Amino acid sequence: MDGTSRWRENWRVAAPPGATRVDVPWSRQARADAAAMLRRLPEGTPVVLAARAPFGIRRSRNLADRAGVCVDAEYLALPTVERPAFLVEDHPASISYFLQALLTAPPAGRLTSVLTPAVRVARAVSPWRVVRLLSPGRVLVGRRA
Repeated sequence: MDGTSRWRENWRVAAPPGATRVDVPWSRQARADAAAMLRRLPEGTPVVLAARAPFGIRRSRNLADRAGVCVDAEYLALPTVERPAFLVEDHPASISYFLQALLTAPPAGRLTSVLTPAVRVARAVSPWRVVRLLSPGRVLVGRRA
């Protein structure tokens, strides 16, 4: 398994064994279909909802509510929900720690000159609400209630 393939499974670190993963759809009708499928799962079944931005927070919580999923934890998936290198708990202290201690720009490359100042700004400002809204991915972990 190469590195890229392995990253696709990083969501499992935050999920209970045997969790059912559902990628949160964009359309309302597709979310209704996903909710119906989730409601058919037995009570207590571990569930992971993965949503891409924009509006990942709203769409994933909407699906959880409609499907009867009790949310135990919420994470920001960085750099993407498809291949998360980091799952950062959606909490001000966790996001602040991530920004201060872990977030860096790549040491070389075409985007380094743009990303380095962006990282400095994120560290200086670090409004956790803005970071969570701009996060490219969202992972909710819960269980079918």
